Amino acid sequence: MKAYAFGMIADLWGDAPYTEALKAEEGDEHFKPVFDGQRDIYLGILEDLKTANTLLSLDRGEYEGIIPSQDVLYRGDPSKWRRFANSLALRYYMRLSEKEPGIAENGIREIVSNPGEFPIIVIHTDDANIGYIGTSAPVSWPTSMEFNPDPSGAYMRRKMCSTLVEAMQENNDPRLSVWANKVEIPLVLVTGEEIDRIVELPDGSEQREVSQDIVDKYESAFGLPVNFDPEYVGIPPAISSALAYNMTPDLDQGVFNPHCSHLSDMYMESAHELLQMRLLSASEVHFILAETALRGWIATTPEEHYEAGIRQSLNAWGVGSD
Repeated sequence: MKAYAFGMIADLWGDAPYTEALKAEEGDEHFKPVFDGQRDIYLGILEDLKTANTLLSLDRGEYEGIIPSQDVLYRGDPSKWRRFANSLALRYYMRLSEKEPGIAENGIREIVSNPGEFPIIVIHTDDANIGYIGTSAPVSWPTSMEFNPDPSGAYMRRKMCSTLVEAMQENNDPRLSVWANKVEIPLVLVTGEEIDRIVELPDGSEQREVSQDIVDKYESAFGLPVNFDPEYVGIPPAISSALAYNMTPDLDQGVFNPHCSHLSDMYMESAHELLQMRLLSASEVHFILAETALRGWIATTPEEHYEAGIRQSLNAWGVGSD
């Protein structure tokens, strides 16, 4: 966990206190620790992770004092912690790959060539995830509406992005239905003039029918195209009038849009089996291995690891059979 934390610090800020960090309780002479270089932090992390791999290499029964209920990641399973440590090492070797390709290649080769000594996360059931307790706002999923029902709150302000939605539609990706709700009221282009009406369908759902002249007025006023997809509509990135996108009927409230895809209902919940703090996944590991294979550092092909990464993500989101 120390390696994970300092890895995040190095990723985000580069140089940072490392060798002299975490000593404040020893006295005020440690209140201003020196900054270490980002490279040195990564190398220190990798040494710690090698040590962790050795410390975690015993059978579970050979350790004393393990209390599974106090381990929110792996319930006291040292073998899974070991996979986590070695998979983190792959991440940080890859961080070094552009500036220190020799160090990165040698480190990754050592891990990949000896899975018995360096086991890694390759299936989603070994992912390093932490669930939410969901009993109060601070320990709930961030967009939960259970403790913050504000209709202009975090859940309502987040929408799907068209870049993601359209790529997933093109590939028939079943994760789209997990992450997003379908458009509540689809837009339908009809013949005629000055037509803008809500029509109730036989199944009780609604659609908004608009004529081309109404669409032209909207596009002229906002400079935005209209998306008539009947199922999923994402908002294009970096547009200046996101609140008005796709003929939003009520500009005054600005967050609810019946003609765009909101996030799935599960993101309104405080806790859910799929709402996880995902620290490290089999998908990431496979993508790292795909990049490694692309560089020619390992004998396997980029394709097999890339496809395995997608497959493990599908499994992690509960749609592997699709």
